[in-house]
Amino acid sequence: MDELLDSTQNQGLKDAEFRHGARQDSIFLVCIKTPGHQHLYQFLGPGSHAPNTARIGPWIRELASFSVTREISAIDAGRGPGNTAIYIAFKNGGIRKFGFPRKLDQDLREETSFFERSRGIVDSEIRSIIFGSAVSMPAVYATTGDDGIFRFAVDGTADYGVE
Repeated sequence: MDELLDSTQNQGLKDAEFRHGARQDSIFLVCIKTPGHQHLYQFLGPGSHAPNTARIGPWIRELASFSVTREISAIDAGRGPGNTAIYIAFKNGGIRKFGFPRKLDQDLREETSFFERSRGIVDSEIRSIIFGSAVSMPAVYATTGDDGIFRFAVDGTADYGVE
């Protein structure tokens, strides 16, 4: 957060670049790129309740910071009971699943089994991901630079691909 706000260190917001956004109910996820890092922020809209607290929005908190060497190409958030996760696609690095922090003082934690099951399925850069469901089964959909469309179960198992 200091990097984003400290304009004398690296020109902060002047050089910040909005990268991606995702919405989970009244919580918004935004990825902002600064000269040295990509920051993932969680925003809570006015009048909305923060998860597992009595706190009411609006508020913002940084969930994670990634080096620019791990460029984020897409993000989305899982929705619904038992599907509270953040899915992040890294450029040439596959899709990673992170458990959505349930408390304000918790850090983002990676659920490595998703990546282990999904890696090697997509062989080009992922341009977008979206969490959705088909026939009441939650899934993560990914599109690639070569017009491929892939669907993964929430555990990372590949359902199908359309080339």
